[in-house]
Amino acid sequence: MDRQYYKQVVSNQHQSQLKVGSDKKLMSDISFRHYKLTKQVENMKMKDGIKWCYGYSNYINHQGIPNLQGIQRQKFQRGQIVFVDFFGGFGEELTFDHNAVVLQAGITGLVVAPITSAPRYYQDINNPLLVQIKQKISNQGNLLYNSTIRIDQLRYISRSRILRRHGLISDGTKLDEISLKISQYLTPFLLKQMENDIVRTKQKAKEDIEQLNEEIKILKEENARLKGLNRSTEVDF
Repeated sequence: MDRQYYKQVVSNQHQSQLKVGSDKKLMSDISFRHYKLTKQVENMKMKDGIKWCYGYSNYINHQGIPNLQGIQRQKFQRGQIVFVDFFGGFGEELTFDHNAVVLQAGITGLVVAPITSAPRYYQDINNPLLVQIKQKISNQGNLLYNSTIRIDQLRYISRSRILRRHGLISDGTKLDEISLKISQYLTPFLLKQMENDIVRTKQKAKEDIEQLNEEIKILKEENARLKGLNRSTEVDF
């Protein structure tokens, strides 16, 4: 896409208020990308294509809906497992429908960690970014399969992505394990941010001290000048 062209369109107050259909170039770009998307979907495995269609349909159906519907309006507590439509992933991002554990609930969205039933993650017990959940344990969500919480895929989602509720992880030990691994995952980033903040604060303090010293120097020079004038005046009298 010609980003420079569209940047100019958006910055133009009149053009930016028009409907998409009024711009032939934009409509042409949309049609071309829709064609490319269709070709990509044609080459998907059947089950992936169906999952993709579900997600695409859910995305389209929720456009223009001003209010949350049904389950999306319910209260969710920490440890609640919800079935989520993760449609629209890039690269290694988890996509399609998956369970996820709620870590924090807001008015319009949730912070969740996706859950996968792929055996390779469940078997990777030494990975610090994975939390294993055994199947059919009531206080660990009562999942049908041995599953794994992917701490490395933490994300904020809109409540509109929630399809249904599942079980609840109420096991305090398991919740503590989730919290600990999240802390271990995020702490290096937080520490780095703190280090950067400290460096910036020290630099600012150094600059402030230099400025104060310069002002003190000027004040001393002005004070010496005034004292000199005062002595000169006393001599004249």
